[in-house]
Amino acid sequence: MKKIGTVTLSMLLTIAAMNCRIASAASISETLQQGLYAEEVEGNINAAIQTYAQVIASRNAPPNLVAQALYRQGMCYLKIKDEPSARAALESSWLNFPSRPRSSTKPDPSWMI
Repeated sequence: MKKIGTVTLSMLLTIAAMNCRIASAASISETLQQGLYAEEVEGNINAAIQTYAQVIASRNAPPNLVAQALYRQGMCYLKIKDEPSARAALESSWLNFPSRPRSSTKPDPSWMI
C-alpha cells in the first residue's frame, strides 16, 4: 500500500512539473505577443525592445521564442537607427539559432550597411 502511495505521489509531482513548464512557455509566448503589440500596433519601439529582452533573458524560454525575440529586437533597433545593437541582436539570432544550412560560418551583415 505504501508503494502505491509513493508511485501516485511521484506521478502527481511529474504532472505538476509538466504543467508548470507548459504554463511558463505560455507566459513567455504571451510576453512575446506583448512585444509584438507594442511594436506593431502601438508603435512603442522602446517598450517592445524591453519586452523582447525579457523573453531573451528568460532561462526557460523555448529556443524558437528566444530566436524570434532576438530577431524582432534587432529589427526594432534598426527602426530607431541603433545599428550596433541591431547588428548584435541579429548576429546572436543568426549564430545561436540557425534555421537553415548556411554557405558560410560567419554572417554577412553587409546588407545592414
